[in-house]
Amino acid sequence: MVDAMPKLPDVHVALVINQPGYANELTAKARKLGVADRLHVLPYVPADQVVDFLSGADAGVIPIRHFPNHEIALITKFFEYSHARLPIVVSDVKTMAATVRGTGRARCSPPTTWTTTYARSPRCWPTRRATGPRTTSRACLRVGPGRPRPGRWSGCIEVCSDEPADVTVVTAVYNTMPYLKKCLRTLVNQTIGADRLEIVAVDDGSTDGGGEWLDRFAEKHPGVVKVIHQANSGGPAVPSNRGLDAATGRYVFFIGSDDYLGKDALRRLVAKATRSRRTSCSAAWSGSTAATPTRPSSRPTPTT
Repeated sequence: MVDAMPKLPDVHVALVINQPGYANELTAKARKLGVADRLHVLPYVPADQVVDFLSGADAGVIPIRHFPNHEIALITKFFEYSHARLPIVVSDVKTMAATVRGTGRARCSPPTTWTTTYARSPRCWPTRRATGPRTTSRACLRVGPGRPRPGRWSGCIEVCSDEPADVTVVTAVYNTMPYLKKCLRTLVNQTIGADRLEIVAVDDGSTDGGGEWLDRFAEKHPGVVKVIHQANSGGPAVPSNRGLDAATGRYVFFIGSDDYLGKDALRRLVAKATRSRRTSCSAAWSGSTAATPTRPSSRPTPTT
C-alpha cells in the first residue's frame, strides 16, 4: 500500500500497528517516496472502541497474501470493517474472495497487483439495494482528474454501498388516522437520516383511509417508506411479524401507529446499541413520547 501512495495523491492511509519496528520501516519508506505526510501510524484501541474508531474511514483494506490460514477463514479485520459499515478492498485469498464476490460488497484483487489496481482505480462495486437508493462516497482513493462513472473505470474510486439501513421501524396500522400522519412524519424527520432508516408500515385492512394515505406518503419518500397491505388479521401480531419479515435494518424498532418519536430518538438508540455491542436496546418513554435510550439488553426482543 505504501508503494502505491505516490500514484494516489489525495489518499491518506492509516495503519493500526502494534509492532514499532515494522511501523518504523513503513514510515521510512513513506519518507523516501515523499508521502510521509499522508501515512498515519496509529495505536491499538480498546475492543469496545474498535467499531467507532474504524467507522471514520472511507474504506477498509485487507491486502493479505496467500498463506494456508488466510485461505480457509475470514480474518477478524473483515468482520470489524463490516460491522463499521465500511466498503472493503480485499486480496483474492480463497474464502474471503468468495465471500465478497457472493455478497458484492467489496473488491477483490491479487495482492501482487495492488499498485496497478489502485493506479487504475477499482470500478464502482455493482451492488443494489432493492429497498432504497444507493449511497455513494467519492472521498477515498482519488487518483487524478475525471468524473467517476458508476460501473466504469474512471479517474477515482466511486464506492457504491448497498449496506442495509441501521434501523428498520415497523408499524402495524389499523384505523389510527389522523394520528398515523404524525407518527410517520416524525419518523422520516429523524436526525439519524433517511440513508440510515427504513420504515415498514403494514396496513392491516384499515377502513379509515389510512392505507391510501400510506401509499401517497410512500410515493413522497421512495426508498425509505415501504407499505404492505393485507386483509384484517384481528390484532397487531400478524402485521408486526410481517413487517419484521420485510425488515432489512441492523436493528428493528416497533412503534404503534398512533405514537410518535422525539426527533433524535432513533439516532440515540442505534448509537447506544452499537457502542454496547448488544442485540437490543430498550427505551424509556416520556410524556411527549420521545424515546430515550436506557440500559441495553443482551437478549433479542421476541416477536409477538
